[in-house]
Amino acid sequence: MAIGTDEDAFYATLLALIPQLESYCYNSGYPRMRLDSDNLPSTRIALDVIDFIAQRIATPSSRSFHGFFGHEHIWFDGQESIEAGRETFRRDIELLFSRNGIAFTIGQSMQVQRLSPLEVRPLVNGFKPSTGDSILDEKLLDAITRYQSRVVPDRVDAVEKLWDAFERLKTLELGDRTQKSASIQQLIEAATSSTALREQLTEECKTLTKIGNNFAIRHHEHGSEQLPAPVSASVDYLFTRLLALISFLLRQTGRL
Repeated sequence: MAIGTDEDAFYATLLALIPQLESYCYNSGYPRMRLDSDNLPSTRIALDVIDFIAQRIATPSSRSFHGFFGHEHIWFDGQESIEAGRETFRRDIELLFSRNGIAFTIGQSMQVQRLSPLEVRPLVNGFKPSTGDSILDEKLLDAITRYQSRVVPDRVDAVEKLWDAFERLKTLELGDRTQKSASIQQLIEAATSSTALREQLTEECKTLTKIGNNFAIRHHEHGSEQLPAPVSASVDYLFTRLLALISFLLRQTGRL
């Protein structure tokens, strides 16, 4: 660190936000990290550290030269300095991820996000529902956000949120929960004029409804099937399948 940096404040803030790092520190009064091949933090902790740095980094700028001591006085202020520091940091970390085959990226929020599988990225990227139902739009966007999390339990929640959105989608046309079947059928008919495709979409809706009811997605009673292991792969499959259906119906009816 540069001369004048308050290292105590740096580590105090770091440990306050990522308390799991304390077991990797020594000298509690003036903590430092001690890491070796036998004492490495988990991936989740390491990514939390990247988040911490990414949101606080900036590129230094020289303000004056201290002739007596022969060194530069540097500063880390101003939006231009922050943006330049973030861009450099983002580029370096993205290169590290890429060269090591790690499926993460740093998003616009300067937080590490998981890269979705290739088959689902066209569905997730730029997904902006405009259904005319603000609650449905919010549920869909919440599911997308949770699905992009690097934490598996968040992605499991995303599946539940997407199925909740699907149930509301079924009432979009008629706005009446007691006419759910008629409402989703009307939506399907508006999406395509092909009789054969309408039949397939109807069957797909029934199958996905059954999946949501039988697995521990919308219901968690004893006897409900848990998501098969590996859970992350199951989440990817189920989320992609339902989102593909929802995206098709919304896009074909001018709501996406």
